[in-house]
Amino acid sequence: MTLFKLTAIIAICLSRSTLADESDTFCKVIEDSSTEYRLKRHLFCDYDPNIRPAPHGNKTEFKMILRLVFADYHEEKAELELHTRVHIVWTDSFLNWRPSDFDGIESIHVKMSQIWKPEIYSLNPKDDEFSGIPDSSCVLTNDGKISCRPTRVFTAPCESNYTHWPYDTHKCTIKIGAPTYTSNEVLAGKGKSGIFIRHYNSHPQWRISIGSVRHSRIRSKISRGDTFESIGVSFLLDRPYTSLKSVVVSPIIILAVVTLTILWLTPGTTERLVLSCLNIIGHLITIRNVNFNIPDTGTTVPNILIFYNNSMIFATIALVVSCWLQKLVNTKREVPTWVAGPVAAILITTPGKFCSMTLTEPKAAARLRDDEDSNSLVDSDHKTADWEGVVTVLSWIFFITFAFIYIVMCVILL
Repeated sequence: MTLFKLTAIIAICLSRSTLADESDTFCKVIEDSSTEYRLKRHLFCDYDPNIRPAPHGNKTEFKMILRLVFADYHEEKAELELHTRVHIVWTDSFLNWRPSDFDGIESIHVKMSQIWKPEIYSLNPKDDEFSGIPDSSCVLTNDGKISCRPTRVFTAPCESNYTHWPYDTHKCTIKIGAPTYTSNEVLAGKGKSGIFIRHYNSHPQWRISIGSVRHSRIRSKISRGDTFESIGVSFLLDRPYTSLKSVVVSPIIILAVVTLTILWLTPGTTERLVLSCLNIIGHLITIRNVNFNIPDTGTTVPNILIFYNNSMIFATIALVVSCWLQKLVNTKREVPTWVAGPVAAILITTPGKFCSMTLTEPKAAARLRDDEDSNSLVDSDHKTADWEGVVTVLSWIFFITFAFIYIVMCVILL
């Protein structure tokens, strides 16, 4: 029995030795045939990616460049979605070599997950998560310089200014920093750090430009009393061309012309009253449409909405004035002397003649001309001045006043 066990043990040992020899025979010897493999084993032997490369306690400096590829603005959330290509450069003193020892190799490709990297995070509160730079392939040179170009989508909150809507402007800011290290450990270089839009795919609706790039220090929540480096980049958005122009800007001109036309028409006519009612209905529909298109994320009231509200007030006044003037035309009372005198004096002037020819009934205009020829238009009692002349002057006063106010509003609000 003992002899049988001994024989079995010897057989097992021989079989394992045979398998080991076969594995050694068929396993590829990469180290002898690949210099890059030998270089990586040399670099990453006992390398710890959790240790910051800072010999003699010096700061680790990194430089970062954001290249904007595409941007999309979400009006309902007041957020700017930035698709960027991040270029990060730093030096790892633990990963250097002499090219002459490795067949002249001066650079190799490594993964960010294999090496130490500055823990750069988005500090924007609207980002879904405070995620860092995603893993990507980096270029490592023989002097320890590492260059990585990962892609990253940032969400920047925006401050919206709808004062000149639909030509509104927005200021969107992203903040990037390394909150896991203090300013004494990791420092963002200020030499070539920044953002470029050289390869930006232009948006059909928005024009994007860079406002400012600021380096600042934020109080650390991890290490009490210390700060960490952060970079803030501001984007300025404006809308130079928009289809909303034909929807909200063109109607405002039409409604203003209609309001002035109402005051131009002959007082007391049915057409003037009907057009006044339709003008108010048009204002109500347009204001509702404008209010529906204006986003509710801004803190300012658009000037165009103020213009529409004021124009709505003018349209209402035009309707009231039309009804009032129609009642004056049909009144049987004699014109008061204090009213007839100034009206008669205005109607005998050249502008007054033009007003009487365009705004009064033909018979009334003829009567006014006859009165002027007979020099009986202006007498001590002003008995020949009638209500049609008063209505003529009042209509022109309202017309000129409204036209002046509309011009002022266009200059100030639009």
